[in-house]
Amino acid sequence: MFSHTEEEHLAYINRQWRHRAEELHELADEADDEPFESTIKLPASFVGSHAWTFKQSADAMVLS
Repeated sequence: MFSHTEEEHLAYINRQWRHRAEELHELADEADDEPFESTIKLPASFVGSHAWTFKQSADAMVLS
């Protein structure tokens, strides 16, 4: 059950990121800017992501 929940969470992040990337592609095309590189970055809400690790490290440094 846990892995199913994680898969759903990742799928949601993937859908949201792709939707935002499409919007940014359209804006870049309209402005004739350089092509937009889309990479999916996991948010801090996803346990184990780089953003989550950075947040946890920053919190630990504040507390010590």
